This record gives sequence, structure tokens and C-alpha cells, in this order.
Amino acid sequence: MSKNTLKILESNWPTYDLDGHKYSTIRCGGSLTVASSKSGGGMLLLCGIEVKVHDSWVAAHLSFPPDKTGLGTFTEGHMKIEGGNYLNQYFFSCDDDETWEVEKLANSPTVATKGPGKWDQLGANLWKDIDNLVTYLAYLR
Repeated sequence: MSKNTLKILESNWPTYDLDGHKYSTIRCGGSLTVASSKSGGGMLLLCGIEVKVHDSWVAAHLSFPPDKTGLGTFTEGHMKIEGGNYLNQYFFSCDDDETWEVEKLANSPTVATKGPGKWDQLGANLWKDIDNLVTYLAYLR
């Protein structure tokens, strides 16, 4: 499970310095904002990013559902590309307390999605940046 809570993400995301971390495939697409999922369940959406898929920048956001501990932590999430040829949800896990490792998932273990996106379609550099960003958000301050 994450070290940081969804409340911490909610308060820190709007001032997160994407440029300071020098991601090559993630940038601020305007202002960084926070929203709650319209489907309920307490999912937190971190909005306002663009990701580079091959040679194009597309709007995206990160989503984190609360885990079952009731502590406000999370064990999984997804990046949603909001348009274009790669419009889909791309899942990851952040439930390894021992190594603070973020891992690609083929689908959500808690809420399976019909036809989720495949990380290998997006390129290794984007995964590397998502891995670094999510590791920071989940485990570091």
C-alpha cells in the first residue's frame, strides 16, 4: 500500500513541480487540479497533465481509488489518456511495501475494465516516467 494518503495527494498535487523532475514524456497541460470520480467510490483524479505517446502530446490524468484499509491509502491506480488513438485506461500497482515498486498491470485487480490499454503500445519512456511519478506520489514527500 502507499505510504502517502489520498488526502496528501489532494493537497500536494496542485503545487507539484512537474518541470523540476524533468520528465521527458509528462508535462503540465495547464493547471494541475484535483477531482473526484463521478462514479463514486472515493477515487481521486489528478488532472492537468499531458503525456507524450510516440511523437504526440495528449491530455491525461491519474486516478487512485482508496484501498480497503480505511486509512486513505491506495494500492493501485491508472493513467487515463483522454483522447486520440490511445484513449484508454492503463493500470499500475503500488502495493509493495518492501520495495516501493510500481508495476504495470494488465487490468485492475479490484474493478476489472473491459478492454484496458496495453502499456507496451505507449513506449518504454512513458512507462519509466509514470513509474517515477507514481513512486514519488505514493511513497515519497
